[in-house]
Amino acid sequence: MLTVASLNERWGLFSLLVFIASIVVLACWFITNLSGEQEYRHMIRVSVRCSLPLLILAFTASALNRLWPCEASAWLLRNRKYLGLAFSAVMLWQILFIVLLISTGASLFPPGPAAMFIVSDLIGYTLLLSMTVTSFEMFRNRMSPVAWKRLHRTGIYYIWVIYLYSFPIGIYFSRDNHMEVAGYGFLFFITLAAGILRLLAWGKDSKITFNKWADNIVKATD
Repeated sequence: MLTVASLNERWGLFSLLVFIASIVVLACWFITNLSGEQEYRHMIRVSVRCSLPLLILAFTASALNRLWPCEASAWLLRNRKYLGLAFSAVMLWQILFIVLLISTGASLFPPGPAAMFIVSDLIGYTLLLSMTVTSFEMFRNRMSPVAWKRLHRTGIYYIWVIYLYSFPIGIYFSRDNHMEVAGYGFLFFITLAAGILRLLAWGKDSKITFNKWADNIVKATD
């Protein structure tokens, strides 16, 4: 039975987040006259901006819990899997609008670096699909814990990097539109800050490990 409390955890949270993001995308779709290339590109940007918060929350969950252990960060870490699955689900909107854009005959990427972008995006989608499938126990159990962890760590970092470098590119191609430049700049700094949080958490863990190692050396020499 669906209750208010169930919406804060696991599949209830997943459903709520996907529902909210989808409502935003559908509302923008409704008020946007999808009559040409620019409108489809606009909807791709909308879907990216709806999925980014979910990626950031899943990406920083463990770091936030290590840096500031509290009830909120523990809740975030506990629901990281469902945040990631919600991100995957919302990304389906982006794929839909990319397909619609390509169906108009328009090029998804600028002519010069198009091949590089296509390859990097295909790798990203492949990793995302692999991470999504192996989030379910029946598939996860077929992998060793080391292989599973390696896949998900590689995948989340790769997708984070794609988002990180896509925003400066967006700034370059939107340089005549100050509102778009400001939007891309804000998203870039939010994404960069998520990486800095991961780095800080890694530094804290490394410091703790080093201190334990140093204490063991001191004890051994006493």
